[in-house]
Amino acid sequence: MSNQILILAEHGDQDCFVLPNFNSNLMLANAARYHFPGVKFDSLRTFSFNGLSVDDLILDARKAMLSGQTFQNSILYGILDKLKYFPGNKIAIWYASDFFDLPIVSLEKLPDAILESVLSETCEIYLQFQT
Repeated sequence: MSNQILILAEHGDQDCFVLPNFNSNLMLANAARYHFPGVKFDSLRTFSFNGLSVDDLILDARKAMLSGQTFQNSILYGILDKLKYFPGNKIAIWYASDFFDLPIVSLEKLPDAILESVLSETCEIYLQFQT
């Protein structure tokens, strides 16, 4: 299993946004229906950066922090930080099929919440936020 992310992208033209293939991923389609009821799938995105998956980005951030770097210098932080400049995006992040009842995190507390998740024993993120 892996970490997943869905973004209701009001500004879907960002270079790291990717249209997911909901036909081949039933779990992602179910999560989309749950978190974004009534929204057409073509309005939803996930993201990838230079071919790195969400899992890759989370593990990269964890590895960097365990080697003494700051979370703010990670690729994951850079992508999430960039989202705040595009108001209207709703983002849900979860692991495997555990996409129900994700806690809502404010933008101000987002870096700390992700940092805590990335450094946790499981290195799994469960949250949602809106820009």
